[in-house]
Amino acid sequence: MNLIGAKVYYDGSHWIAIPHTERPFKRKRKKRKTDKAETVEQFETVFNKTAKGKKAKKKEKLLKEFAPLFKSEAEASEFVETQFERLNRNRIERYKRLKRKAYLQQWHYFCTFTYSDEMHTEETFRKQLMNCLYHLASRKGWRYIGAWERGDKTERLHFHALIYIPPNAMVGEFEEHNDFNFKTHNR
Repeated sequence: MNLIGAKVYYDGSHWIAIPHTERPFKRKRKKRKTDKAETVEQFETVFNKTAKGKKAKKKEKLLKEFAPLFKSEAEASEFVETQFERLNRNRIERYKRLKRKAYLQQWHYFCTFTYSDEMHTEETFRKQLMNCLYHLASRKGWRYIGAWERGDKTERLHFHALIYIPPNAMVGEFEEHNDFNFKTHNR
């Protein structure tokens, strides 16, 4: 593989080289004169409030919100469209970085963490789990990568993680259960 002209960057723990490729159809960005940091921040706050729902409905709500800030509806529509493209591109780049980091590691376990209502609220569960994983990573050398998710039926918060545990760094005992559930007829 020819790495002359490769894009090389450091992601915080690894050096990554991406070979140079020619993109004859690369989209050119249009520069806007009225694109201010304040309107972008305002766009993100409004976008986060309208996070659930279909894309078309989100665009309608955002267009109604931002139409008074622009001279014409076409300018407002263009602004909303470029912001959607920007957020989508950022999401894609985060996903690519995550994938590259994940493939550089060895993972031992896939875990799902949930909580009991008697012991935690959503906020305390999130805070204490992240604190625990942070301490295990810094003190014992664990590595983890994960995502928060809500259940389909109950909308209950839980955390999925891929975890690497170095030899002799396990805290407590580890028990594997391979039980059969007669209600769901699954292991």
